[in-house]
Parts: sequence; structure tokens; C-alpha cells
Amino acid sequence: MLGTIGGILFNFKSVGVIVFKSHNNALIFRFFAVYGVVYLFNLTGIKIFADYGIGSYIAGAILVLPAAAIGYLLNKKFVFNRTPIDIKEDEHISA
Repeated sequence: MLGTIGGILFNFKSVGVIVFKSHNNALIFRFFAVYGVVYLFNLTGIKIFADYGIGSYIAGAILVLPAAAIGYLLNKKFVFNRTPIDIKEDEHISA
């Protein structure tokens, strides 16, 4: 569990800074929520595939791209949706 939490924290900083150019640590709770949604998507998807006799490794391989797309879109819309004020604050922090 600690490894997973550490991974989420690392991903929050790396995705926030590299992908979305954000340094706003206040967004961490939204980021955790998106992680939860993507986790539930994967869990449900693997269960559905299992009901049709498809193994969990194959199901996971099938779901990896849709899960990544869902994660990106949710992060873009609900976590790192930058307003002009956010952009100014990030420029101030970076300077």
C-alpha cells in the first residue's frame, strides 16, 4: 500500500509538471480521485472479461490503452484544468 501511495505521489508531481505544466500541490486530492476512477474502470473491466473466460493478464492488456486515455482526459478536465490565474501563479512559482 505504501508503494502504491508513493507511486501516486510521484505520478502526481511528474504528470502535473511534465504533462500539464502545473506546480499546484492543492490538486492532489483530485488526482487521487482520478486514480480511484481509473482503478475501478480496470477492476470492472477485468471482471467483465473474466465473465467471458478471458484471463486477467489479457484483459489488463486490452484495458491499458483505454484506461490511459480515461486517466489523461479526467486529469485534463478535473485536475489540471488550467485557468489564466493558474497559469500566472505557475509562472510566478517558476520564476
